[in-house]
Amino acid sequence: MEVKIIGFKAYDFQNSHGERVQGVSVYVCYPEDGTTGEVATKITISSPDLWQQLKDCVVDASALPGSIVMMHFSNKGKLVKVSPLA
Repeated sequence: MEVKIIGFKAYDFQNSHGERVQGVSVYVCYPEDGTTGEVATKITISSPDLWQQLKDCVVDASALPGSIVMMHFSNKGKLVKVSPLA
């Protein structure tokens, strides 16, 4: 799915079981049938490999907002790959 990145926010905290939780919330928007304008949603990336794939789409992570990338999802809706537009 082609998405426009509108922002991102890293998180790093300890859950109630004492486990460290790290990742990045990526905020994206995209057109959707039946919607006037675009739909905005949050994609959670907890895999360092997926975060690196996203950062590799641009020169610097600070350039991510405004970038358009392809996000590929599994049949269950889990993000499995990020790639630049061809």
